[in-house]
This record gives sequence, C-alpha cells and structure tokens, in this order.
Amino acid sequence: MLTAIKLLHTVIWAFLAASILALPILAVLRRFRWAAILTVIVLLECVVLAANGGRCPLTDLAARYTLDRAGNFDIYLPNWLARYNKGIFGTLFVLSELIVVWRWRGSAVQQTVKAGVLYFMLVFSAGFVLGTIRTLWVVPKLGVRIAELIEAPLMFGLSILAARWVVRRLRLPPDYLKRLTFGCVALGLMLLVEFTFVLWIRGLTIREYFATRAPISRAVYFLTLGAFAVIPVFVGRERSNIAPSGIPTRS
Repeated sequence: MLTAIKLLHTVIWAFLAASILALPILAVLRRFRWAAILTVIVLLECVVLAANGGRCPLTDLAARYTLDRAGNFDIYLPNWLARYNKGIFGTLFVLSELIVVWRWRGSAVQQTVKAGVLYFMLVFSAGFVLGTIRTLWVVPKLGVRIAELIEAPLMFGLSILAARWVVRRLRLPPDYLKRLTFGCVALGLMLLVEFTFVLWIRGLTIREYFATRAPISRAVYFLTLGAFAVIPVFVGRERSNIAPSGIPTRS
C-alpha cells in the first residue's frame, strides 16, 4: 500500500512540477488560455495544502504505513528535493507567473489586476467588519461553529454584490477568462493576507488555525473561497451599449 501511495504522490508531483515549468514556455508562445488553466490547477493544490496544515493529504496517508519520517518517506524523490520542494517550486511558480504577466502586459492586464485588487478590498473590508461582529457579539451567544455558519452565506452574498459592482464600475466585458483571472487575483490576495497578517494578529500558525475550525465550518469556508474566485464569471454579464444620443442603454 505504501508503494502505491508513493507512486501516486510522485505522479501528482510530476504533473504539478511540469505545469509550473511549462508556464514560461506557454507565455513565450502566447498560449495564455492554457497558462490560466495550469495556474488554476496549481492554485487548487495550494488550497488543498493550506486546508491540510501545509501538508499533502497523501503524506498523512503514507504515515499510517511506516515509521520512517525522512523527507521523502512518502514520495519517490531525492531527500533534499522532497524537503525543500515547496520552497523551490513555490519560488518557480511566482517567477513563472511574473513571466506570464509580463508577456500578457497591456491595458487588459492592468484592468484585470485592478479589478482583482478592488474586488479583494471590498470583500476583505466587509469580512473584517463581519468578523469583528461575529467575534465580539455572536460567538459569546451562539458559539463558534454556528457563528461561522451564519457568516458564510452573508459573505457569499456580499461577494456577489462586490463582484457585480466591480464589473459594472470598470465596464468589464463578458469574457470568462478575464473574469476568472480577476477572481483568482482577488483570491490570491485574500489567502496571502489571511495566512500572514491575520494569523499574525491572532497569534496562530496555519495548522492551529485550521485545527480551531470544525469539519463542517472548514468545508463551508473552502467552498466560500472557491465561490469567491468564480463569482465574477457569472455576475453582470449583460452588455452595455451606447445609444446615438450618448445615453448608456442595456441590451
């Protein structure tokens, strides 16, 4: 069983590593659609790692079948590469994404990044206010789990309103790839702030942060994050036209 787990882990690692290494090549070839698809796949893996306290779930599964705790006990990689894998490929991923953005530069990219930053700021600000209310007034009366479950649909609704406002404010075209990109930009900023500044303020590690969440509220939390990234694709899809008189009309 351990051999099968290590083999599966190695195959998944090879696919993700190849995806990261392929990003600069796709950028040079201007295959931005494929670059976006691979980026989303890698980001989903990052979410899985974050949800599991920074470890691959297969690592925990492999640990059940051996007492070995070397860096590569759960995967067919050299020990040094297994130990520093996240740092090496995390750095390569960031550098690869910078190359993709550089090749895809221009007003469209600037508009997409601007939309993502604005979307993040709106939802994060709303979440900060709701989180304060939840911690100070709702948790003492109803408990942590119920308070988090009450907050989740409110954040979902506020995310829809924020995405719709950004789309209309910046007059973004109904291009699903650009919409998904600005949603992923916002999600990346949200995770960065959540797992650095917010955890620092609360004095928690990533593992402690997820340990404090009940399984149900943890699942709802990640569903909300996923929805946060894709909501821009589905809102404000109507096109804006300009009438001969110069008055905007809806088609």
